[in-house]
Formats: sequence, structure tokens, C-alpha cells
Amino acid sequence: MPRPPSPALTDAEARGMSVLWRKGPATVAHVVAALKKKRPVAYSTVQTILRILEEKGYVTHEKVARAFLFRPRVDERQARRRALKHVASR
Repeated sequence: MPRPPSPALTDAEARGMSVLWRKGPATVAHVVAALKKKRPVAYSTVQTILRILEEKGYVTHEKVARAFLFRPRVDERQARRRALKHVASR
């Protein structure tokens, strides 16, 4: 049975967001390259994480040529606030 979706960021999602917060708009390949510096990560994994982040409202994307360019919709401060609300509600 799959784990229920969490409105707060998971560790993997937080790592992806930190790349977007630092670098600004980025493609999946750019996020993969940044994350690979610390630990190996698959392209498809990052693609899935970014899709989930978009469903949660943390990022948005636009199509540029053949790639999707992801950009944060929520800054770090807003993300912390969401996490605190989630913890407080539990």
C-alpha cells in the first residue's frame, strides 16, 4: 500500500527544492547534475520528484524547446511555514 501524500516536503523533495532555490529556473538535467554532486540520483527519479512538487504547488514549469523549465512557486520561508503548520496540525 502506498504511503499517503504529505503536504510537507519529504527529504528528497527538499533537496530538489534547494537546487531550484539556489539556481533559479532549471531543467530536470540541471537538477540531476546538482544533486549528483552529493549522491547518485536517476533522471527519472528527479523527474518524478519535480512532478510531485508541482502537484503540491511548490513548483511550476514552462516548456522551452524540448525541455521543461521548472521554477519555484514557493520561497524557502513559505515552505518552512507550511512544514510548521503540518507538524502543528499533527
